Amino acid sequence: MNAPLLALAARNVLRNRRRSMLTAGAVLVGVMAAVTLRGVANGYLRGMREMMVRSNVGVVQVHARGFAGADKPPVELDLPATPEFLAKMAAVPGVDAVAPRLVFEGMLNNGTASTMVQVTAVSPAAEFRVTPERFSGGRASSPLVEGDAGKALLGSTLADALGAKDGASLTLLTSTRAGASNALDLTMKGRFTTPNPLETKRTLTLTLDHAQELTGLPDRANEIAIGVREIDDADDVKARLQAALGGDYEVVTWRERLPIFGEVFELIGSIFAIVYVVLFVLVLSGILNTMLMSVYERVREIGTMMAVGTRRRRVLQMFLVESALLGGGGGLAGATVGLVLVTVMNVRGIDFTPPGGTATIHFRPFIAPGYVALSLGIAVVGAVLAALLPALRASRLSPVEALRSV
Repeated sequence: MNAPLLALAARNVLRNRRRSMLTAGAVLVGVMAAVTLRGVANGYLRGMREMMVRSNVGVVQVHARGFAGADKPPVELDLPATPEFLAKMAAVPGVDAVAPRLVFEGMLNNGTASTMVQVTAVSPAAEFRVTPERFSGGRASSPLVEGDAGKALLGSTLADALGAKDGASLTLLTSTRAGASNALDLTMKGRFTTPNPLETKRTLTLTLDHAQELTGLPDRANEIAIGVREIDDADDVKARLQAALGGDYEVVTWRERLPIFGEVFELIGSIFAIVYVVLFVLVLSGILNTMLMSVYERVREIGTMMAVGTRRRRVLQMFLVESALLGGGGGLAGATVGLVLVTVMNVRGIDFTPPGGTATIHFRPFIAPGYVALSLGIAVVGAVLAALLPALRASRLSPVEALRSV
């Protein structure tokens, strides 16, 4: 593209400033929306991931072989929780902390009503190092600590359903490893919240030593959560742990434990594919209309240019450059405004409570430079493609017929 052609195209764009501004404005809105919405979605997904991993799941988990999808009760798929076994995992490069857990089902009774619950038994000090947000950040009204004999935290919805207040007496019944029934008297120490509404309806948390006594599993667990400093290192740490532990154990990452996140990412990808289509159509229709009107208004001018020797290819290039300027100018402005909005939201952060949830997610929107470049590229390419038909029409005008037009 040479300078005279670019200058001529810019002058033509500025002829009808109102129409050009409306067209560029439509492109601006489309690109701004694509960038801003993507930034918010990125921040929300990362915030949700951080909350679920740091307050519940852990980056990596270790189970006995066959734990996932097994038909047996979880207490029958136990593994060691001795200091030696835990130290073996802690020595693996990339492992930041190790926390044994017992996860099983039981019946919770408050003296007048009973309900099935999912029990998660933890060692508070170790658990805090692996999932630091489980007992902090407002998730638990009164967190468990070492030595909390016979005390438990209830999901907020579960506590409301039982009418249980702090200090309430409860009884937990479950089956031992040998298949016998056993019961444990508990005192409700507090309640906790989570972004997952189902979890607050069914989950109870107590200390590991009392759960081991209840299930007849001293020095045993059926889940060991692994803390990793960087969540993105999960796959590397998994491979090292699997090699260190051998085939009797299975190691899974948070992605495998939370397959819903994969579905959410796919859904977000589909949504933004639709956004791109809408953006493309928006650019296409706006530029097409503007270029067609420009061709109709400048028929005699085009005829004059051809009569004095301007090549048809030159006319085609002129209209394509005009459309690229409209698409590029509007797209650049939209990308800039979108980036500013995402940056402001990133600095301030956003608090959001999922529908039906009881916990608030604090997240910071962010956007990758590649996505911004892609949005801008779609705006420019869409503008050029939209102008192709009017540009071809203009370049194929007969100079004689064009000069005769009124």
